[in-house]
Amino acid sequence: MLGVIEYPRMTPSDHVMKKVADEMGVGDTFHATPVGVFYGGPAQEPGTSVQDPYFGGVGPTRNTCRDCGECMTGCRHNAKNTLVKNYLYLAEQNGAQVHPLTTVTRVRPLAGGGYQVDTRWTKAKPVAT
Repeated sequence: MLGVIEYPRMTPSDHVMKKVADEMGVGDTFHATPVGVFYGGPAQEPGTSVQDPYFGGVGPTRNTCRDCGECMTGCRHNAKNTLVKNYLYLAEQNGAQVHPLTTVTRVRPLAGGGYQVDTRWTKAKPVAT
C-alpha cells in the first residue's frame, strides 16, 4: 500500500493495550498499527483537501484524515488509500483498461514492448491444468 505510516495517535484503547502488554512483560513489542491513511502535515487541519500528496501532482486530490475511525468500515472522507483511489486511477491515467470482475492469470512481456495479459472472468471456476 502506498503512503503507509504508523497511526500517529494513541486512543484510550491503545493506552489499555499498552498497559496490558507492560503487565504481561511484553510492553516493548507494542507499537502503532501501520495504516494507509493520509494525515497531512502538522499545520493541516483534519478534512483539508490537498492536491495529490503521493505522485507529484498526477494522482487524485485527497483529504487529510478526520480521525473518525471509519477507515475500518470504509473511509467516506477521501483520506484512506485504496486500490481504486491510487493504483487503478493512475493505471487508467496511463492508458490501462480496467475490466470489472476480471482476474489476471498471467502477464508476459511482448518482444516489441508492452505486455500480454491473460485473464478470466472472476466468477468463473479455474480450469484445472
